[in-house]
Amino acid sequence: MDAQRWESEALRESRARRSGRPAVSQSRRPVRNAVWVTLREASETTGIPVGTLGTWARRGTVDSYLETKGGRRLRIIDLNGVRSRAIELGRPISSHENPPSPPVSSAPSQTGSALSAEPMETMIVPIDAWNKMLNQLGNLHEAGQQLAEARERAAKAETEALFLRERL
Repeated sequence: MDAQRWESEALRESRARRSGRPAVSQSRRPVRNAVWVTLREASETTGIPVGTLGTWARRGTVDSYLETKGGRRLRIIDLNGVRSRAIELGRPISSHENPPSPPVSSAPSQTGSALSAEPMETMIVPIDAWNKMLNQLGNLHEAGQQLAEARERAAKAETEALFLRERL
């Protein structure tokens, strides 16, 4: 039993030496003013997958710490750090900005301004233009199907012609 513990600890240390990170992840809460949420809550708020957030936390690109609740270890992550990391990488952040826990400090300009209901990546299009575009798309699809059927008929005719030539 002790040999297995020693072996797994040795493997962890060698893996950490190769990657250049400390062997044990830091489980202390950073002092910085932040909004602390679980990985799942941060994922629901930003739309970034939990796995990606966990990787960012383990690599130390986003502040995080481990917390034990009810016998389970939870990774707690800085929501503001997640948002700034996503912006830094050019990743889209989902439009619902409702953090599960109240922010420690928020700018009054963000809370006081009326935000539009549409995300930044959307555009309002007149319904006539939209319907025209959908019709054109349907016509393209139909033309593609007709082309595929014509190719199939041509291949069948070519095979039949080859067979008849061999018979003559």
